[in-house]
Amino acid sequence: MFKKIIYSLMLISISFTAYSQKAVKVKHNNNTGVTAIEIKAEIPVKAKKINIYRSNAPISKRNLLFCKRIVSLDKNKKSYSYTVPETGKFYYAITISDKYNRQDTSWLKTSLTGPISETCLKKPTAPKLSWRAKDGKLLLCWRNPLDSPVAKYRVYQKNKVIATVSASSADSEIVYTIPFALVKNKKYLFTLTALNTSGLESSASAPLKIALLPDLKIGTGKTIARNKDFSISKMFPVVGKPVKLGVKVYNQGLVTANNAVVTIKASSEKNSQVIARRKVSIASNKHAVIDFQWIPKSTGEYKITATLDANNKLAEINESNNSATVLVPVVSRDIYITWYGNPLHLDWCNVPQLSDTEDMAEWRRRGAIVSFIGMVNDTYEGYSRKVKKNFDGVVVDEIGTVAANQHSGGFLKWLPKIKNEHPDFFIAIWLAVSNAPAEAVKLVNQKKVDLLVIERYLRVGGGYKKALDGDIANARKVKLEDKTIIGLGSSGNYANHYPAKKHIAFLDAQMKYIYKNAPKMPGIGFFTAGTLPGVSEKIDQMCYKYFVKPAFKEIKK
Repeated sequence: MFKKIIYSLMLISISFTAYSQKAVKVKHNNNTGVTAIEIKAEIPVKAKKINIYRSNAPISKRNLLFCKRIVSLDKNKKSYSYTVPETGKFYYAITISDKYNRQDTSWLKTSLTGPISETCLKKPTAPKLSWRAKDGKLLLCWRNPLDSPVAKYRVYQKNKVIATVSASSADSEIVYTIPFALVKNKKYLFTLTALNTSGLESSASAPLKIALLPDLKIGTGKTIARNKDFSISKMFPVVGKPVKLGVKVYNQGLVTANNAVVTIKASSEKNSQVIARRKVSIASNKHAVIDFQWIPKSTGEYKITATLDANNKLAEINESNNSATVLVPVVSRDIYITWYGNPLHLDWCNVPQLSDTEDMAEWRRRGAIVSFIGMVNDTYEGYSRKVKKNFDGVVVDEIGTVAANQHSGGFLKWLPKIKNEHPDFFIAIWLAVSNAPAEAVKLVNQKKVDLLVIERYLRVGGGYKKALDGDIANARKVKLEDKTIIGLGSSGNYANHYPAKKHIAFLDAQMKYIYKNAPKMPGIGFFTAGTLPGVSEKIDQMCYKYFVKPAFKEIKK
């Protein structure tokens, strides 16, 4: 695999006929600001694309990485015209690439043309202006636009220029500190324009209205995974059991927000109640965390809404950022959506299997069971060290294979000791076979292991019902349906050369079948690495549909 990756990145040489004439002809029209590029050389049959580069220095293999690629043309298209984004003297050159996007840089020397004097007649894009406070001072902030080069910026207060700021050379933040003190009860209006190398000025940014006032703020995002200003101790709270929540409130204003009232409300189809109400005072550019406990009275989808300055008695710079709502599903029993890996891009994974502690705090904020990947050939001492690193659990990979069975005998003997020493520590075991070994079944019945995960990796184009029926039957045979979930093949190799859409449909059919035929199974598992684009995100949505929402209802014994 490593050799394949290195090979795909290599620059290649595609043979072609050398020409004494230039391979590229470039002409610029100063009246229109348009440059026309014509490819004069014959393009090899093996080539698929013609890549046109532009730079203010001669283009070579050495500096190609830092040159702007203007366009990639189909090899049969020999001309291209565009409005230049900046004024100056520029060089042009081409490379050709094959179907694997490997480039032949030997064309650079033959095709190099320039310098060409060009005049930009296009105004820059209007910049986006924002602000923040620091040490009682007002900072105006913006970034260089990527689509239109800028030479400098003008800062306006109302209609008067108060500063000219040079542009930076990269897509980095530019910060300008207002040099005067703001006066209480006075409103200020700032705008920003960009100027290119031709001196053309953009339209003004959206105006910033600023006053010497506080500005309470809370983040956006429809789930706790997406809104980092919320935290929860259990991603899927169980009805009637306490859960801890937290809300982070910022004051991005210029003065302290005194005695601001913050309310948190929980609303569902069945009931609605204010679950917390606090008064907070927050200094400029600081934040406060409101922690509280909630005992949900019924299952279902809850909207947890935090409202800042709930009694509307605080004058603020911006009143539109004072509320945020996140979705919290309350279930009737514990649900486990586990992924082998670290899928931070997903909303509903509550048992990630991590190889280190790097993202532990983020997963804990989401209410996940933060687990490490355990191996059957590890030792009691090795597991104990991980427990001391503040992990919530372990997901063991795996028992049932011949190689794993050489170690699992000793492993299964000392594993209960971990549970005895840490009763709340979560332990799950991946099974490489459908029939759980008797030792594993015994540990689940003794409550030394919390969950079994059957690996059922099926390929698109084949059947699934017979295999899943066998897994479900085996779980029922040992009376552990409610302690067993099935891990499905989400990696791209199980797509069996079919596109992502087909793989998603195949996984959807399997998940739906498990949901309908094994309603007691408390979740599902997947492998993160190597999924096709968009597959893991769709799986995440289907997990909520087939395993979280059904858990709103009690399962009959």
